[in-house]
Amino acid sequence: PAPLRQQIDRIFKDHAYDAPRFGPARWLPDGSAYAIVERGSAGGSEIARYDAATGARSVQARTQLDIDDYAWSADGKRLLVTLWGRSAVAVLNLKTFKVEAQWATEAHPTEMALSPDGTKLVFVAQAASGRASLWIRPLDSLSAHELAGTDGASFPFWSPDSRWVGFFVPGKLRKIDVSGGPPVTLCDAPAGRGGSGSSEGAIVFAPQVFG
Repeated sequence: PAPLRQQIDRIFKDHAYDAPRFGPARWLPDGSAYAIVERGSAGGSEIARYDAATGARSVQARTQLDIDDYAWSADGKRLLVTLWGRSAVAVLNLKTFKVEAQWATEAHPTEMALSPDGTKLVFVAQAASGRASLWIRPLDSLSAHELAGTDGASFPFWSPDSRWVGFFVPGKLRKIDVSGGPPVTLCDAPAGRGGSGSSEGAIVFAPQVFG
């Protein structure tokens, strides 16, 4: 019946009965402000920036996509988003607010990273072995390929030149050249939770959850 269909649309499409939610919140790299996902005034979503000192609000991104979670690209020019209620991810250009790519995936934003040059995505997915491994997908391609030797990988991150990817396996921090070759073990990481590579070749990372 039409009234029932309208009510279902209000619940699941228009989110008319959703409780207000805060976040996900992300601090900007310089610590001057934080950003959160908010419902757009004309539908869809907005990434709103709040100045830490004054509370002043500005819009960092606006889209008709219903954003669930997100992560900034390393150069701060794009946003990698997962969509609410769907196993899908999209790349949003923060200058034009246009969607550059969109596809189905089961990966969470913490398990994927957009290359600094904006051309490739690395993400964690299940390999033929049944274990999680790293996969690379060029944004101008419909297919992805597995990075051999990355079984058990988590929390991937790119080097500034987009040539290698750092990642964690149980107890270790490793990196791998995306053009080919075996992964290299760099050091111990009891419970690694993300890292960042510098242009000088240094890597800053969290070796464990606490401490």
